Formats: sequence, structure tokens, C-alpha cells
Amino acid sequence: MSKKAAVKIIALLKRKPGLTMEAFIHYYENNHAPLVLKIAPFIVDYRRNYARSGSALGSLDGGAPDCDVITEAWFATKEDFDKFNTEAVKPENRDVIIRDELNFLDRGSMRLFIVEERESQISARIGASS
Repeated sequence: MSKKAAVKIIALLKRKPGLTMEAFIHYYENNHAPLVLKIAPFIVDYRRNYARSGSALGSLDGGAPDCDVITEAWFATKEDFDKFNTEAVKPENRDVIIRDELNFLDRGSMRLFIVEERESQISARIGASS
């Protein structure tokens, strides 16, 4: 992302029981992501970060990962974020989104966060160590 966004949402999402990871990714990319962008065209960046099979991710006790995907959505302004909230709660949009989520998500495990992003100055650190 080239320009700093004013608001960022992170969602930790888990697939519904019985759905393979491959089917989960396929549905999210080909159905849900386009639906979200249609309802909320003011999202300036929208990324899905899928947990890799066999990765070290998991709970502290070594169990299954707490989520299958970490989704990020950026809004250029607080006003765009407010527009997103307004559109998302309209019954015609809310109902469509919920019905779609039921096709592939374990909605009971969803966790959503509004975050403040901070960046480390990696280039400065690399330059200092050479």
C-alpha cells in the first residue's frame, strides 16, 4: 500500500467445520471478496493472509490455529470507514453478507479489530548493521 490509510480493520476468520482449506480459499476469493468490494467500493486495500498448511501457527498448547485467514481492509479516511459501516448495517447488505458468510465461515469464531498500524524502519536497521 503506497499511502497511509486512516483506518484499518483486521479480521481473524475460521472456516466452517467440514470445509477443506482449498474450498475455503476458493470460495473466499471468488465469491465473498468480490461481494465485499461491490458493497464497499471505498476500501482502498483488501488482503487475505491464509495460514499455510503445516505452519507453526497454532494455539500455545500446540492445538489447531485459531484462524484460517487474517483479513485486512484499509480505508483512506475515517469518512470512508463510516460509509462502510453505514452500508454494512443496511438490512439488504447485512443479510446478503451474513448469508454468504454462512457458506464458508465459522461465524461464531470471528474476531474483528480496528487497529492502529505502526511500521518498523527496517531499511534504517539494515543500513546500521552493514
